[in-house]
Amino acid sequence: MESWPDWLKHTIAVLLGAIALGLMIWRLSPLLFFKFQAIHAEGRITNWMSVKVKGINYFYPLVEFRTEEGTVISYRAEERCENRPMYPVGTKVGVRYLKKDPKNARTTYPEA
Repeated sequence: MESWPDWLKHTIAVLLGAIALGLMIWRLSPLLFFKFQAIHAEGRITNWMSVKVKGINYFYPLVEFRTEEGTVISYRAEERCENRPMYPVGTKVGVRYLKKDPKNARTTYPEA
């Protein structure tokens, strides 16, 4: 690359930077769009699902909420805790969901 002109080296560096930035935006766009498009609803923990992995019990909350249209949606949250449920059944949680896909939901929990 020592024989390449400086303008070509700079052009390649700018192109690689633009490609890297484009890939980063592409990978983060679902998260960014979700944050701005999501609708907030109040939900509650209806139960806990336990899974044992390598001798450790993990508990996933089962959450239920009502959409703006009145449809009741239940889903298993992605967050988990070890050895015992962190909140009692019936605990109110915040839910953010997409209007077009209400099963695509994120949960926010009260302070533990």
